[in-house]
Amino acid sequence: MSALNLPSAYFDHLIDWEMIEAIIKHFEDHESTAAKQMLFTALDHAVMEAVLNRLEKIHHQEFLQLAIHQHHDPSLIDWLEERSEGITPHLQTILIEVKTKILTELKNKND
Repeated sequence: MSALNLPSAYFDHLIDWEMIEAIIKHFEDHESTAAKQMLFTALDHAVMEAVLNRLEKIHHQEFLQLAIHQHHDPSLIDWLEERSEGITPHLQTILIEVKTKILTELKNKND
């Protein structure tokens, strides 16, 4: 589990949890569980899309199987890095972009 009781994922160590907490603070207590789940889903989808865009197609099926069965295992990043050098900083950038976009939209909504 992550710092906010989100499901664990192989990319957890790439996430800036302070930024996630800033996003969650925009929701009322009764909305926070659903907001956390939607946020995790958005991050997960963004990472999956980025991985599939960077990873050679020959590795897609194997990665998808690993992601299904070992989604929580941080060694999956090592597996990815072996097949697509430099993917870790790319994923960090993607995660920052998604979180920044969500936070910006929430701030604009509240203005």
